[in-house]
Amino acid sequence: MLDCAHNNLHKIYKKLTLYIVRVSYNGKIHGSAPCKDCTKTMNSLGIKRIVYSTDTGDLVSCKMCDYVPITSSLGRRYIESDFKLGKKQKSKPKSKQKSEPESSSDLESEASLESESF
Repeated sequence: MLDCAHNNLHKIYKKLTLYIVRVSYNGKIHGSAPCKDCTKTMNSLGIKRIVYSTDTGDLVSCKMCDYVPITSSLGRRYIESDFKLGKKQKSKPKSKQKSEPESSSDLESEASLESESF
């Protein structure tokens, strides 16, 4: 029964054109080209053609067999970065650096200024 359903879906996917468009809250069209993982999934499903938006607002149509993904998803980049992508690194507490010893003439001039102020 499941094989029959899977075969029927596969027949449908082979005829399917998938539209992928990203629109911002103000109505501007942004790039929505599928990532490497999505491309792999669409190929395994047998999707025939995709249409996706670009940052310039154009729509690009191509067969899945001709499409070459150029990006990884944010999730994939997060996994590949050992789950550190976008996290602020904890900074080590700065140790107080000892100031360089002052010259004897600097010490004498400071001492004379202090004695004059009293």
